[in-house]
Amino acid sequence: MPMTDPTTTAPPILPGNYVRSLVWPDHVGTVVAVFENGDLSVDWHGHLANDQINPGDVTRLTEEEKTAYIAAWTPEAGS
Repeated sequence: MPMTDPTTTAPPILPGNYVRSLVWPDHVGTVVAVFENGDLSVDWHGHLANDQINPGDVTRLTEEEKTAYIAAWTPEAGS
């Protein structure tokens, strides 16, 4: 019995998707690019500048998680 069923695989992570690091669970960022080798370039909000990371080290936020995250994390607005 296979461990993963190809018909239930998650959609690919694309630029603009919000992702959470599985290595640092408090890190959420926006995917800004996908490299030719499949790695992602992620802009980590409030932590690191753009970082190259393996897509296996992140999980894509659901729409509900993304909405809750955006409501909880709003960058300082300049006055």
